[in-house]
Amino acid sequence: MVRIFKSIVLALSFLTVAATAAQAQVTVQGVPVEYGLSFQEPATPIMERAVGQFNVFILPLMAAVTVFVLVLLLWTCWRFRERDGHQPGNFTHNTRIEIIWTVVPILILVVMFVPAMRFLYYNENGPDMLINGERGNDKHAELVMQVTGNQWNWTYEYLLYRDENGVETDVSGIEFTANMLPQDALLADTRRDGSLYKGETDYHVVIPSNTVVRFNVTASDVLHAFAMPAFGMKVDAIPGHMNNTWALVNPGKEGLYIGQCSEICGDRHSFMPIAIDALPKEEFLAWVGTAKGELESGAIGPSLPARYDNQVAAAN
Repeated sequence: MVRIFKSIVLALSFLTVAATAAQAQVTVQGVPVEYGLSFQEPATPIMERAVGQFNVFILPLMAAVTVFVLVLLLWTCWRFRERDGHQPGNFTHNTRIEIIWTVVPILILVVMFVPAMRFLYYNENGPDMLINGERGNDKHAELVMQVTGNQWNWTYEYLLYRDENGVETDVSGIEFTANMLPQDALLADTRRDGSLYKGETDYHVVIPSNTVVRFNVTASDVLHAFAMPAFGMKVDAIPGHMNNTWALVNPGKEGLYIGQCSEICGDRHSFMPIAIDALPKEEFLAWVGTAKGELESGAIGPSLPARYDNQVAAAN
């Protein structure tokens, strides 16, 4: 009886450990889909607005204009086709029609202009609109990073992190360069998804979810573009100039996101992926402590977050 009881306790302990590990496994959230016809699933408020505005307003408007022009073109071809006994018109202009085809496109552009400007304003001032102003300066960003595009990789430097209460955590010294992971190395690493060739990098950017992250973006050589489709984020990286953008990964959208350089920058332009892990704040802070220790010890880059190892442990 005692032996059976011990076996039950051991089994329950194993299930508890397995469940804990499974909860912290890696979820691949924003990656390219082969033959995909729609946007990636939005992960940020910016992308939610962009997709909503496109699906509800822009796409129906485009469809209506396209169908109208097509019907008008087909009707014109049929109505003014060559046929016996028909004499072609000899008029040179029609003032009423010319006014219509000038005014109507202007009205369409004005209708599109209003929501577009509202979206651009939100894209620039979103942190002020999302978060109480007491969260600090720098557009209320809680995590500030510098991103530098190089031929053909990305260099990341963590500059500042403070939580919603204004308490800062030292992230200085976390700086590394991330290169595309070769296919053989990707397949050999059991912690990673082997299908993400040309999307995975040797080192990942790690950010906390439900946190305003500001990316200061520049380049060291030629034009690049820092783009993350699921974030609704694309900003040019220009040598000698600093652009910036922001993202806030919604709670429940934690996982791995894949982006890319979106500005042709040389013969290896397509080998400049971006890999970002969005984690709960507790896991992010744990990764910060580990990364600082590794880099201070001479490592050229930080290790992957702990949930990658948990994934392997759960699989075994």
